Amino acid sequence: FNGNFVPRRLAVGKMGKRDTRVAWVNPIAAARQRGPVEAAGPTLQDYLKRERPSIEEVQKAKKARIAVGSCTLAEWEEKMEEKFRDELKAHRESVLGGREKKKKKKKEKKKKKKQGECRRQDEEGENEVAEPEAEAEKRSFDRSEER
Repeated sequence: FNGNFVPRRLAVGKMGKRDTRVAWVNPIAAARQRGPVEAAGPTLQDYLKRERPSIEEVQKAKKARIAVGSCTLAEWEEKMEEKFRDELKAHRESVLGGREKKKKKKKEKKKKKKQGECRRQDEEGENEVAEPEAEAEKRSFDRSEER
């Protein structure tokens, strides 16, 4: 090899690999080259030129729809009203009946508390009487040992 000659394999730097370069095409330029596209279907101008109802006709139709209403919607509303009434009735009964039950429960709790306190006082009273005597005996016993 003389100094000016460089083999092609070495110049590329990808020895034994395929050339993966792809020509990139500008999509806008390609579309311009193809020329204008024929539109399929109505154009915007067709939509704008179509016949439309007047404001009065729209208002009449709206009033008619409001007056007639939806049968299914009316049925659904009635059904929901009935359910709501039943729920209110059940809740009202539970609240009103619950007050009486609560009062009874409170009275029962108070009675139980009083009975429990009396029992505790009786038990404590017996223990209180017994405890000072036991403590006094212990003290006297401790004093005799010290002497």
